[in-house]
Amino acid sequence: MRKISNKEEAEQFLNEIDIFLLDCDGVLWRGDEVIPDIIDTLKLLRSRNKRIFFVTNNASKSRKSYQKKFSSLGIDCDYHEILNSSFAAAWYLQDIGFKKRVYVIGQDGITEELREVGIESYGGSEDVNKPFDYATFAKNFKAPEDVGAVVIGIDDKFNNYKLATGTHLLRTDPNILFVATNTDACLPYSGGFDFPGAGAFVTSLATASGRQPDMICGKPSQLLLNYVVNKFDLKDRSRVCMVGDRTDTDMLMGNQGNTHTLLVLTGVAKEKDLDTLTDKDQIPKTLIASFGDLYSLTK
Repeated sequence: MRKISNKEEAEQFLNEIDIFLLDCDGVLWRGDEVIPDIIDTLKLLRSRNKRIFFVTNNASKSRKSYQKKFSSLGIDCDYHEILNSSFAAAWYLQDIGFKKRVYVIGQDGITEELREVGIESYGGSEDVNKPFDYATFAKNFKAPEDVGAVVIGIDDKFNNYKLATGTHLLRTDPNILFVATNTDACLPYSGGFDFPGAGAFVTSLATASGRQPDMICGKPSQLLLNYVVNKFDLKDRSRVCMVGDRTDTDMLMGNQGNTHTLLVLTGVAKEKDLDTLTDKDQIPKTLIASFGDLYSLTK
C-alpha cells in the first residue's frame, strides 16, 4: 500500500487513472458539509479529461433528487453520472426481466427509480404513519396478488408495520425476491456522528423473515461496477479507481473488481484500522488523508 502525501506522488497517481468511481458520504461530504478542497479536486479531474462517476450506497434519494443535493453543495454533475443503490436495485430488477409489483421498505429514492424503469411499487412513504398491533394486522392484512419482490434500503421512518409486511411476504412465499439496496452498517454525518445505515434495517428483516437477501445491489456487490464497465466498454480496469472511505464496501468492491483502490480517511475508516484487516481484498492499494488533497498537493 502506498501513500499520497506530496506533489510528485499525487501527479503520478493522477497520470495512472482515467476513470474515478467516487463514493460520496465521507469522501465528498459529511452530512451537509463539503470536505475541504473537494470542489476544486473535481474541477481538476475534469480539466484533465478524467471521467467521473459518483457511486454511492445511499438509496434515500433517486439520482435526479440526489443531483439537487450535489447542486446545493456547489458540485456540478449530470444525474447520469450518479450511480446509487436505489438505481442499482431498479436496474437489477429490470435486467432480470422482472414484471411484478414491489413492496418497498425505504424512502422515495427506491420508489422513484423503480418508476423510472416501469416497475410498479407500493409501501414506502405510504406506510409511514400506519399503526401496528398484532391482532389488527393479522385480521386485515391482504397483499396484492402480483407482489414479486421486497426491496429494502435505509429508512428514516422505519416502523413495525413495514417490518411486519415485509416479514409476512417473505415468509409465506419463497418465490418473492428479497432485494437489499445495500448493507452499510452506519452512515457518517457531520459533527462526528455515525447513524444507522441500511444494513440495520436489512438485518431486522432478515432476522424476522428467516431469509437472507437474494441480491445486495450496492457495494461491495459488483453490480454497479459491471454496469459502468459494460456501458462504456472499458477494456483496462487498472485505469479505473474506486475511491471510498470504507474498506468493507468501497475497497472490497474495487479490489475484487480488479480496479485500483484509493482509501480516504475523512469518513468511516481510520489508518489504525488497516493494521487489523485480515481480508486482503479490503486493503487499499493507495491511501490519502483526504480526496481534496489531490488539489491542494498539485496546485
